[in-house]
Amino acid sequence: MIIVSKSKGICGRCGAPVEIEWDPDIVSSHEKNMGIESEYQSEEETGCANCGNLIRARLSFWEYPEGQLEICNDIEVFATKDSDGEKTVLEKPTIDFFDL
Repeated sequence: MIIVSKSKGICGRCGAPVEIEWDPDIVSSHEKNMGIESEYQSEEETGCANCGNLIRARLSFWEYPEGQLEICNDIEVFATKDSDGEKTVLEKPTIDFFDL
């Protein structure tokens, strides 16, 4: 099981605090020397509660070996027609793997 914390950040339009809640899915996996390497991705969208700026972001990370975070890319924030291309800054979440 994976637990991914919310990413806190600042709205690129008005400077208000924002949060993105991640819900990752496995997008690929393959066998390597120490077991299976899995790639996870979550693409989420939220609106700024202060100004309505639409924030769309993607998180990508890899698990290898099983139960270990191998790589976590920077969060990609995308401009949309409703966001005026403003840049929102989001912090990387904490990612924890554990067995049930």
